[in-house]
Amino acid sequence: MWKWLKKNGCMGFALGVAWLSGCTNVDVDAIIPYHNDKLSLDGEFCTTDPADVIYSTRVLFLIDCSDSMQWNDPNYSRADAIQSIMDMYKDVDAVSFGIIRFGETVEVETDAFTKNPEELRNALLPIKGEDPDDPEKKKQYLGGTDYIKVLGKALEFVVRDRVTNYQKRDQVYIAVFITDGAPQAGDFDPSATVLQILDLVRSLHEMNVTLHTVMMSAEMQGVPLEFLDILQNMAVEGGGEYRQLKGSNTIQAILGDLLDLTGVLRVFDLKEFVVYNLNTVLAEFNGSLDSYADSDGDGLADFQEIALGTSPVLEDTDGDCLSDMVEVHTGGDPLAKEMHGLDCSSPDFADDDQDGLNNWEEDLLGTDKSHFDTDMDGLPDGLEERSNTNPLVGDERGDYDGDFYPNLDEVRGHTNPRMDEGDLQPELGYQYSITKIGRNRGRFCYHFRVDNITLRTPQAALGKNVGLNRIRIVVMDSPTDNPYLVGNMIQMDAEIVYREPNFRDPNALTMFVDPEGFQ
Repeated sequence: MWKWLKKNGCMGFALGVAWLSGCTNVDVDAIIPYHNDKLSLDGEFCTTDPADVIYSTRVLFLIDCSDSMQWNDPNYSRADAIQSIMDMYKDVDAVSFGIIRFGETVEVETDAFTKNPEELRNALLPIKGEDPDDPEKKKQYLGGTDYIKVLGKALEFVVRDRVTNYQKRDQVYIAVFITDGAPQAGDFDPSATVLQILDLVRSLHEMNVTLHTVMMSAEMQGVPLEFLDILQNMAVEGGGEYRQLKGSNTIQAILGDLLDLTGVLRVFDLKEFVVYNLNTVLAEFNGSLDSYADSDGDGLADFQEIALGTSPVLEDTDGDCLSDMVEVHTGGDPLAKEMHGLDCSSPDFADDDQDGLNNWEEDLLGTDKSHFDTDMDGLPDGLEERSNTNPLVGDERGDYDGDFYPNLDEVRGHTNPRMDEGDLQPELGYQYSITKIGRNRGRFCYHFRVDNITLRTPQAALGKNVGLNRIRIVVMDSPTDNPYLVGNMIQMDAEIVYREPNFRDPNALTMFVDPEGFQ
């Protein structure tokens, strides 16, 4: 039997992955031999549909208001074009804007990124020589053109936003640098000025900011040679595009092209694929290293729970909303309530990010309860806690037990990253085969097979059948433009009953996944 779990989108965005909407067919692969305790899974999956995930996008306009703009943009076309862009996205909740004007000085016209129409309209008024607070006050033109000052202010603006919204990992930042001239040379040294400018652009790009540059006048003339390609080089270092206003091309057309909504959609590809049996734990018992039953699926083997005095069939023996495993790992007492009178069914103790840890457990462990993979290493926090890796640190390439198998390989193989299995590693570990089979409407699709999944005979827990093994399949994807991030997580459970010595339901060596609706 297959049980489809809740779909999880990064920061609450919908996934829309069609293969999760159907059921599966389970076929008999062979007659089960006596005492057979191994299972194979075979199937396909696709990554997230880009059209279903619009990331929270912040657009920062850096607008040249130097003195020369009174000749190069006498009709304030840049203000009208920016207003048109903001109007275009006024009903798109995921898109917000910030406005900074610059010349020899810098004026931050919005305190933060905002969607407030009145605030944004007022932020553009000074470009036209109008002050929303004092119509008689003119602060339209700001002297020279100091690239360094405005880029530094832009970096401060983005850093402040990231600090304020530190729990939101999915922001896409786009900065549009609009100017009509060359930068001012700091200390009259053009080469040093260029280096400072490009260093600031690289710092912005490291903060996930894509920088586009727009030139609103003819080619630079009478400027140091170092400045001739400065805007093109800024766009290259910022991961964006350079555009120039010439011919029939208008500033509105340029901004409309650079800020097309399709530009803030992201294509996702596979980051990590993991299968594990929630009802087995690899451990050593009476000198024998093997997979042992974990009847309640809390990450502690039944024999370990018996030794501790906890219940093998209750994930939270003392009823304090902390699993026995979490209490053991954090030095708590799984037999004594940390707090009394708690309702563990309350939303306060839900698992909001579906990573296998409830919100209170995440608070205790210091993990992010709004994101399923705190350290962004491709493994859900709950699985890391079960596997004895660190959900707060990207330790997937480490090797805690020094057995020459990286921690990630051990988690995927359902072995123990803290225990050297020696020559038994190949015999105990799961065996994976994953093949990319193509691309379908922006989604990458894969075929997978996982062999050597060990089954055990758990006790009946919380109304479950004796011998129920829940095999969890986890797919993590990431945006192709930044594979170090984690985009979305999809989970599902395969359920098979195994009772020693030879009962299995379904009676198959291999369970085939053939979801309805897969295209």
